[in-house]
Amino acid sequence: MRCPSCGAEISDEALYCPYCGAQVMRTGSRPVDQLRRAMGRIFERLPIKRGPQARCPNCGAELGPEARFCVNCGYTRTGPEAS
Repeated sequence: MRCPSCGAEISDEALYCPYCGAQVMRTGSRPVDQLRRAMGRIFERLPIKRGPQARCPNCGAELGPEARFCVNCGYTRTGPEAS
């Protein structure tokens, strides 16, 4: 899907655009989003080996290498890793 604000191609599951930080609104999807976030927190605690992956310090969601904003909570990524 495309971000309604900047037009960037973003994940269908994104709640916020990782490039401009705009909130992505979807009618009727709130309960599904809440369940997905809750399940994500449960799975993050499982001992699964993965390569190094940046995580949002606000909600713990995985951040893409070029993401300036978290797609889950809209947190603004700052510092050298955000460039």
